[in-house]
Amino acid sequence: MATVFKNGMALYSQKQFGKDFYSSAIAIDTLSGDVYWSANAFPQNSISEGFGYVMKNDEILLDNVIGTCINDISFDGDDIYSAGYMNDIYESIAAVWKN
Repeated sequence: MATVFKNGMALYSQKQFGKDFYSSAIAIDTLSGDVYWSANAFPQNSISEGFGYVMKNDEILLDNVIGTCINDISFDGDDIYSAGYMNDIYESIAAVWKN
């Protein structure tokens, strides 16, 4: 389960049955207090079946495609950007998502 912690306490978490999750990116809007973070899932021995979410607090903001790992998040006004890669056994493609 991917989780965001503050001062040792869990703020937000995301889980999906049968998937191992981890979080690899976080961005905090200091004006609004919103937390943007990643929840990435890769089943064992099958990276091509993984997928990634961008979360805003405890809600899914972006539900990305199969084989996606989100490893960077930033925001500019109302626009949210995330970067990562779509990966399978044979190739890996870098990608940037907006909103």
